[in-house]
Amino acid sequence: MSNENDQASSITQDLPKILSGELPEYIVTHPGHSQYSNAGGGVSACGVAALNSARLVLGLHAAGIDSAQLVQELTERSFLEDILRPCLSWSISSHLAVDEIHKAPAFDHTLKLVSSYFGQASYGFLKRLLDRTAEVTQKRQTSACVIITRPPEIVACFSIVDAPSPLFVIFDSHPRPNKHPDGAAFIFHHSSTSVARYLAELLKYDESLLREQGLQWQAQLLTQCSGDIFVASDAVLNDKGWAEVALDASLQVISLRAQVRERESQTQELTNEKQRMQAEITSLERDLLRIDNLLQRERAKMGRYEQQLATLRDASKPASQREAQATPHSRQVAGYNWRPLSIWDSWRPTGRTNEAFPTLGQHTPPPPPPPPKSEPKPDREPTPDVDMVALELQLAFNEENEQLEAQMRELQRIQPKFFDCKICFEQHQEDNVAIVHPCEHAYCRACLLSYAASKIEEHRYPILCPMCTADPQGNAPGEIDDEAIRQLGLTEHQYVVFVEMQMLRYSILMHCRKCTQSVFVDKEEYQATNIIHCPLAGCGYIWCKQCSHAVDLSVGEHSCDGTKELNHIMKQHGWKHCPGCQTPAEKISGCNHMSCMAPGCNTHFCYLCGQLIVRSALGSEINNAKQNHYTRCTLF
Repeated sequence: MSNENDQASSITQDLPKILSGELPEYIVTHPGHSQYSNAGGGVSACGVAALNSARLVLGLHAAGIDSAQLVQELTERSFLEDILRPCLSWSISSHLAVDEIHKAPAFDHTLKLVSSYFGQASYGFLKRLLDRTAEVTQKRQTSACVIITRPPEIVACFSIVDAPSPLFVIFDSHPRPNKHPDGAAFIFHHSSTSVARYLAELLKYDESLLREQGLQWQAQLLTQCSGDIFVASDAVLNDKGWAEVALDASLQVISLRAQVRERESQTQELTNEKQRMQAEITSLERDLLRIDNLLQRERAKMGRYEQQLATLRDASKPASQREAQATPHSRQVAGYNWRPLSIWDSWRPTGRTNEAFPTLGQHTPPPPPPPPKSEPKPDREPTPDVDMVALELQLAFNEENEQLEAQMRELQRIQPKFFDCKICFEQHQEDNVAIVHPCEHAYCRACLLSYAASKIEEHRYPILCPMCTADPQGNAPGEIDDEAIRQLGLTEHQYVVFVEMQMLRYSILMHCRKCTQSVFVDKEEYQATNIIHCPLAGCGYIWCKQCSHAVDLSVGEHSCDGTKELNHIMKQHGWKHCPGCQTPAEKISGCNHMSCMAPGCNTHFCYLCGQLIVRSALGSEINNAKQNHYTRCTLF
């Protein structure tokens, strides 16, 4: 409470300097209050905080308070809490545009949009945007606010009317390490040039994004910036007006709930349709197995049929033709060169008598000569050529087989892949996988989230792969890095603890006894220096790391026992040390003959030259030594 009172007293003393422009930059912040803290909201609440700050600041000025009272109000902690209060119930993770947030009744009835501008987030665009905001202030004789958006950053900048000098106020709901690391802040400037420089540095982007042709357009949007200029609404809302705003908001909530119900109903329908399609896929898989079984049977039946057909064809021909067909050859059927499939090649006809295939050792007579051409044809009708029938059956079989194989490949393609979690030892689909690099061990998200959360609660860092830590011969264990942590879905508190542990890897938490605040500083720099400067704005406390005492740099080099400071003071005032016991001595008045007052010392010395005169308690010795010394030195 004393720190808050001291801060309020300091701000009250600086208020005239803020209004007159004596301070080129002035920052008002209240530690622990930002969009990320318990007094704020989530990571995407900056748009709501910026619009709400515009509503409150412009509303106060429209109510008739002057610029001095307005600046005094901006420095109050309660005013910052009022700005951040709507963010407490903000649970949306995605960022909304300013025009979408402005549609809310509380903002639509209190803020009037004057104009909007778009361009690259450069100093030139921001300078023109601030000058146009100042023109709106001068033309309308009322304070104006420009909401500046450079995804994902949203800040508000006010141009205050009727101030003794041009006054611009930046409201930033994000903590900034270099300016206000502990909370949101109001930053006061007195020229659009300084504000534009600060915002250009804050919203800077990598210019290489514009030069890379293959980069996606979503990444190039990070270089774009927009500015929406608002003024207070012409009508000041009273109790009846706020009741109408509340009614309008309630109707919008009811409409949104109806839309949510409709989306839930559509989701349920899609879920049922998905279950139906999964059941249909299962049925198709069973049908495919059944068709495959039938196909195997038909193949066997086709083989038997072809064997019987070949036997009948061979039996209907003379023996000489059967022997000539014993060698493989090609046939021409209906104008096509067709070679029988392997089933024909593997089949060899077996004769019913020894005339066609004699046994081993039996004499084989030469084939009979062919009959003369004039020999009459046999009375029996010739056997029809059945090769065309076999070909048609084979082609139909091949076509059906290709269709079935295509269906099997499609089913295998759409079948989800699974993996085994190394923690729960259960199978999960690949869309639920969490992989640790560089060891490439795979876990389900739930198991890895529970493991990471337990290590964060124990403040163990780095968080190593559980499989690698269980392997006694693991040389390069995998590590759950920041990218994997963000994908697991930790709570905000757990993620804050993880970030702090990351920072402690390269920094150290330093506590200042004067401002009672803590801040992370570079570990190497902290270990290399003995004199510590508090880096927090408005503090400037300096102390010794060895003895923890405050250090005054104006008295020279610091020593923990105070000898260097004492020597500096003695040289500064011309004091002398007693040559006998080194006790400091100061001459107030009188001659340069000094006698040490330390008990048991009895040293007499000259204050002018600092030399020893005599060390004695006898008056005669003292007088003789004194006369001898001041024959060559000055007594007065």
